[in-house]
Amino acid sequence: KPVKKTGGFTLPIIGNRPIEQQLPILLTIAALFGALTIGAIFLDARNRSNISTFTNITSQLQYHSQRLAKSAGLAARGDLASFPQLQDSRDEFQRYLNVLNDGGEAFNTTVPNARISEELTSRLAELTKRFSDGSTAATAILTAKTDLSELSRNIAQVRAGSEELAELSQDLTGLMQ
Repeated sequence: KPVKKTGGFTLPIIGNRPIEQQLPILLTIAALFGALTIGAIFLDARNRSNISTFTNITSQLQYHSQRLAKSAGLAARGDLASFPQLQDSRDEFQRYLNVLNDGGEAFNTTVPNARISEELTSRLAELTKRFSDGSTAATAILTAKTDLSELSRNIAQVRAGSEELAELSQDLTGLMQ
């Protein structure tokens, strides 16, 4: 048998094998770690994408809740321009809330539901309940669109008529003196 010369360092487990056997084992281990690294990078990118999408959704929920409140007040006064905003914000809020509750597509990204902890699940349930009440009120305002716009027009006519009456009464008072 030929005598092996060892340099001082030998690999554990495979160090007693010839170099021709060690190299394929080391390449296989390196490929395995490379595949694990690629998998970790993929999972990290997907999680970051989901978190970014959830952040965008919550920003949109905040925007639409403020817009919903503003347009509901104006629509209740009969402002015709606010009815489309009210309907759009109600529908968009519902769509984004559904994505958070059930998962789905938002901002060209498909995300799972956001119920990843008990706290998020309870907050989503509370938000869903509160939005249900608000959505019912918005629907009632949208349903009464013609009545509210007629009422607004009648109030404007009364206001214009009362200004004219005030002028006439001042003229009459001036004539009577």
